[in-house]
Amino acid sequence: MIVTDVQKSDFASCRIVRRRGTIEGRGFTRGPAAFEGSTMLRFALFISLSVTATAAPIPIAKVKDAVAIQGKWNVLELLRDGKPDKEGSEGVVVTIGKDTFTVKEPKEESEDVMVYKLDEDKKHIDFAAMQPVMVQDMNGLYELDGDTLRMAFGTGDESVRPKVLKGGPGVVFFKLQRIKEVKK
Repeated sequence: MIVTDVQKSDFASCRIVRRRGTIEGRGFTRGPAAFEGSTMLRFALFISLSVTATAAPIPIAKVKDAVAIQGKWNVLELLRDGKPDKEGSEGVVVTIGKDTFTVKEPKEESEDVMVYKLDEDKKHIDFAAMQPVMVQDMNGLYELDGDTLRMAFGTGDESVRPKVLKGGPGVVFFKLQRIKEVKK
């Protein structure tokens, strides 16, 4: 027979006898017979065990790239035809909205605004031609990894989408770092 003393509860003076299923103390004794007619108790026990046994883990919803990509970004790296372009990237801030891509250069008063579209399944990003900023559509690849965004676009007359996400001949490659806003 296993006897356990219950401590730090309302039934501190109770003794639980597990083998017989009897609870004794505080002026009451209940054995297995006390639970035989209690349909509600058995139902509650059945439901709690069923829910516990069949509960699947709740999946954490992944934020879609179209939402996660929005915000302000610093240009960390810019490669044109595989060669670094420090002048074109220094101090440049990119603001990405729901469907707009705004580039603000530190020496310029105006901003260049472009319209973009994402294909999250294929990891494609495409910019629509908008005069005077762009004379043709740009088709590219992107990768969003936390607070780092990498993009590569084909250059030239046809703007062929690159096959890989890196700089090289006929490719403009960007690496952006999210600007974390300080909450007041």
